[in-house]
Amino acid sequence: MSYELLISIFMLLDIDYFLKNNCSFEVLRDLSVVQVLGKDHEKYLQGQCTLDISYLKLYNHMISAHCYANGKVCSVFRILHFQLGYIYIQPNEICNVQMQELKKYSIFSKIDIQKMKDVYLLALMGSKSQDILMDYFKYKPSLYSSVMYINKTIILCINDIQPRFLIFLYRSDYIHLKKFLLHKNIKKVKNTWFILDILSGFPVWNKKVIKKFFPQELNLDLLQGIHFNKGCYCGQESISKIYFRKLNKKRLYCLIGISCIKFDILDCIEIYNGFGWEKLGNILFFVHLKKSIFIIQCVLNEKKICSNIFRIVNDKNSRFFMCTV
Repeated sequence: MSYELLISIFMLLDIDYFLKNNCSFEVLRDLSVVQVLGKDHEKYLQGQCTLDISYLKLYNHMISAHCYANGKVCSVFRILHFQLGYIYIQPNEICNVQMQELKKYSIFSKIDIQKMKDVYLLALMGSKSQDILMDYFKYKPSLYSSVMYINKTIILCINDIQPRFLIFLYRSDYIHLKKFLLHKNIKKVKNTWFILDILSGFPVWNKKVIKKFFPQELNLDLLQGIHFNKGCYCGQESISKIYFRKLNKKRLYCLIGISCIKFDILDCIEIYNGFGWEKLGNILFFVHLKKSIFIIQCVLNEKKICSNIFRIVNDKNSRFFMCTV
């Protein structure tokens, strides 16, 4: 048995845990909720987001990007209706930068954009998570309607590689639900949400990659996060040009492998082309699974993918392989 095959089996056994997990929960302290209110809230966001806001229905959430004028991505988020406006969910570390950019053109609009306080995001993941939510809320979330409103609580259903739920709660409700889950012996985990994001192909955003990639390079067109027939929005000219002229060469991929040397976001990924190693793209995000095993989300030149053997440029002994689930 080859060295590469042994590594692959070992890593896939590790990933199998996340796919067959019955139920676990995670407090998502790395994510923030931004609220958009005001008379012009829909019109204003329509001129800023890659998503056609008119497609967003009350009981569904959607993925969108907010871009700079040159078409490069400032943020990727999930957006939904809330009260008389919208809320969207994005990483804490880019929140201030993104909000400042979003507010840049708001001086002539009746709109209020604020980061929500005293709200918590709790993730429930696994095949039994629907039953646990039914036990607690007395309502069973549907896998076909992606948003459920129960009093002040909102449940987002994300049905990709396994059922998982993103729960929006105020402080008192959060404390009560957390106690309930611990009483039920539901395991508390860390980074599982982001691992599932990576495995499902949702781009995990961070401040180091702001203004580095176009939305198509992050597969946002494949995630229905870009609508090419809507009116003008920030960055539309570049984004549409890439689409209609078929200029996009890069795509988002998931790699799993072993590295014993410290690496970082935006480090280069190389591919073995049969004769030697060739630079292929960059790391977007990664999570350390255990020991020297990592799962990496990266943006790669799909035209140059000619094998399933990758490495990090700073670690010549690292070995990574494409992961599909």
